[in-house]
Amino acid sequence: MGNKTSSIVHNMTEGPLVKQLIFFALPVMAGNILQSCYTIADMAIVGRLIGSDGLSAVGVGGILQSLILMVGLGLGLGGQIVLAQQVGADDRLRMKKVIGSFMTLTVIFAIAFGAVGLALTDWLIRLLNTPDAVIAQTRNYYLVCCLGIVFIYGYNGVGAILRGLGESRLPSVFIAIASVLNILLDYIFIALFHMNVEGAALATVISQGISFLVSVWYLWKNQDRMNFEFKPVNFRLDRESTSAIIRISVPMMVYSLVMSMANMFINSNVNTYGVMASAVGGIGSKINMIVIGITTGTYTGGAAIIGQCFGAGKMHRIKRAFYVTTGMSLIVWFVAGLSMVLLAEPIFSVFTDNMEVLSMAGEYMLIDALYFLGMSLATGPYALLNGVAATGLEMVIGIIESLVVKVACGIFFSRWYGLYGYWIGNSVGSLTTPILVYLYFLSGSWMKRKNALQ
Repeated sequence: MGNKTSSIVHNMTEGPLVKQLIFFALPVMAGNILQSCYTIADMAIVGRLIGSDGLSAVGVGGILQSLILMVGLGLGLGGQIVLAQQVGADDRLRMKKVIGSFMTLTVIFAIAFGAVGLALTDWLIRLLNTPDAVIAQTRNYYLVCCLGIVFIYGYNGVGAILRGLGESRLPSVFIAIASVLNILLDYIFIALFHMNVEGAALATVISQGISFLVSVWYLWKNQDRMNFEFKPVNFRLDRESTSAIIRISVPMMVYSLVMSMANMFINSNVNTYGVMASAVGGIGSKINMIVIGITTGTYTGGAAIIGQCFGAGKMHRIKRAFYVTTGMSLIVWFVAGLSMVLLAEPIFSVFTDNMEVLSMAGEYMLIDALYFLGMSLATGPYALLNGVAATGLEMVIGIIESLVVKVACGIFFSRWYGLYGYWIGNSVGSLTTPILVYLYFLSGSWMKRKNALQ
């Protein structure tokens, strides 16, 4: 790459792999944890100032919101994969076309799925067996999130572009901006203005909107360093780039939506046990965001390296990246998982002082540690599937894991353990992906795949 692009576009096809993975993954982890922190701030402030009903509403509303967000994240990962492969191939013209097409697609998808979310609000709330006492609050929370979905999609889209270019630090800076603003606005809207749960949703939308505008401004000021010019002609949907992004993104969207459906099945059954069980599930979903944030940071780094190396045809380095990514995640799992089990009640007490909820913390966190293990073992597999753009296979495996194994295990274990059985089924099911993809990795068939734009 030339001098002008060297500070944003980072080629990771050569050099010390472990160091590159750590330096790429740590900012992503930090950013994801910060992103989780402001959703946790929502829960903590809501739980303390509004109560268990508020916790339940934000928990259920967050699950509904994830249905729309998963589509945006799938699109972002698709754009990141295609862009990373072109960086590895050092194809600047294709890089420019991918960036412009991806930005335009992000806006189109945000508007479309925001409208779908608004239209299906009441149906989704009923589908989740939302407790009657919190239906109105859940609806208000979710509607505000849908209205601000363009900012949320755009915010994640800029991060996907930068990570595709090999730059992971800048997205974390933008996430930090959103995190600080979100926590501040949470307090202002709920504690000072006495708004209900919609205040928490409004804080999220405004903070991510401001962060999105700051990130776009940064890209515009540094367009010469990323090989892209902010001219209308560059935002046209290039047929080749658009086709590749959608072809890779759609299976990931389906996979993400299937995962959300499995989570909806679990939470729908959990909600039948009442507001307290729903509150525990809501707190647990926020804790899982940290778990997912850590593992996502690791496999995002691994996928960026594998994507670039695949574009450059360096298969041996891909194998090393697969093992290093998984090994690093397992080290993190051991430390974090042990902390989750030993500090279960103090962690839950951040959100609530309700003794019935706190009494369930220990068992929940023990089950969650197993879920974390499954996610950690899956980091290498996810990095491989994303890096070589095998998203169709990822979708199939995701369907098997989410709609078959997790649902079946949830029903099976609930017969013996009741409420906890659904959480156990989710944790056991998370081991499906690593088992299946390790077999795919050992087969070596992934090496026969082609560049996404070929």
